[in-house]
Amino acid sequence: MGNDNNSTIFDTRDIDYLASNLDDSQLKSEAHKAEIEVAVCRQFGEYSDELYWSGYAEACKEALKLRLRNRPKPKPVPGKIDINDVKSSIDIVEVAERYTKLKEVGKYLNGLCPIHSERHASFFVYPERQDWYCYGCCKGGDIVDLIMAIEGLDFKQVLTLLSQGIDILPCRSDGGRG
Repeated sequence: MGNDNNSTIFDTRDIDYLASNLDDSQLKSEAHKAEIEVAVCRQFGEYSDELYWSGYAEACKEALKLRLRNRPKPKPVPGKIDINDVKSSIDIVEVAERYTKLKEVGKYLNGLCPIHSERHASFFVYPERQDWYCYGCCKGGDIVDLIMAIEGLDFKQVLTLLSQGIDILPCRSDGGRG
């Protein structure tokens, strides 16, 4: 755990016990209650109790992490599309460049918005986060939101389209201006 003082109060056996006897929502609730107790102890100068409650809060958080790590991944259902696999397999920059010309500006890319007509570039693509935002039309999101906004498709249609690969996406010859 992060704090050495807390780890002397609650050890791995305690964390294992919490993880096996409380569900996710109970662990979150217990951690929240313990953090409130810490604040109350600080207010009244009860430092030994503060140490206990901060240790308990950390133990609950560690137990929740343990439960999440040990949780079995759901088995893929044949014929169903895994949203995260589809999103991570295609770079948002490649998709955005099919609709508008982008230029690099530091860590992000900038260009004319492919959703609405404009003369000054207010459309930004953030490759590290794999998302976008247009300050002109105040829209943004991930790769799915981008294609939904440009093509007028619903969520399921976009996922189906992306699962077939980037090569089937249309390219606009007009530079992407709506």
